[in-house]
Amino acid sequence: MIRQFEPRYNTPGSVFRNSVYALTVKSLKSKFGTFSFGFFWIFLEPLFHLIIILTIFGVVFGRLDGDLFSIRTLLFTILNWFLIRDIITSNINTLYSNRNYLGFPTLKPIMFYISGYVSNIITSFSIQGTFFILALIFLDNFYFHNTWKLIFIFVIASFFGLVISIILASLSINKPGLKKLLILSLRFLYIGSLVIIPINIIPDPFSIFVLLNPLAQLMELIREIIIPSRDFGISISYILTWLAFLSPISIFIYYFIGRHID
Repeated sequence: MIRQFEPRYNTPGSVFRNSVYALTVKSLKSKFGTFSFGFFWIFLEPLFHLIIILTIFGVVFGRLDGDLFSIRTLLFTILNWFLIRDIITSNINTLYSNRNYLGFPTLKPIMFYISGYVSNIITSFSIQGTFFILALIFLDNFYFHNTWKLIFIFVIASFFGLVISIILASLSINKPGLKKLLILSLRFLYIGSLVIIPINIIPDPFSIFVLLNPLAQLMELIREIIIPSRDFGISISYILTWLAFLSPISIFIYYFIGRHID
């Protein structure tokens, strides 16, 4: 009689780890498996954004002065925003794109969210590392006194992307119309998070309200790291407090809403 195969590691923890690993590899293969235009697009997209912004504000309005609109600051605010955006959009869409796998009882939504998070971290780290090296080579006076601060921003941005994505994906898990609306709302969040517009352009009465957004403070913190002379009272503790506040909310919403699929 043929005996049923029993895996050596069959604890709940090993099932979770192996599933996340397999889903992460699957996600990475879809991005890097072939040298198609999609492979190059992940590098070309931030460059296109950078060129458009520099053309509008630098050439047309003449604001390319090395402080307000510069390649150095724009490049890394855009890259870190793309990290947040990609984690959110991939996790909102991941259950629909992987609906054929949801029939397996061992696969839970959180596994897809974590694998999407890990695959986007790997992709984004590769992109940011590439552009960091290129900036060191081709941009004058480009250097970081404390490189760990850039890594700190990367980690914080990725965690924001994760907790926001779990909240939004859980709320829209059975609502395709809401999912489309939430993805569309990311464009407004992009504008309101000071990704391309520095805080010193916004009039004083409004700048206070803009900085209530922790992502706006995160983007301004990037500018202060690159240009140490900038000082607009950015609070790291405020950013971390928001992250600590959103993390348990994401767990709560996932537990009561996001686990249940119609």
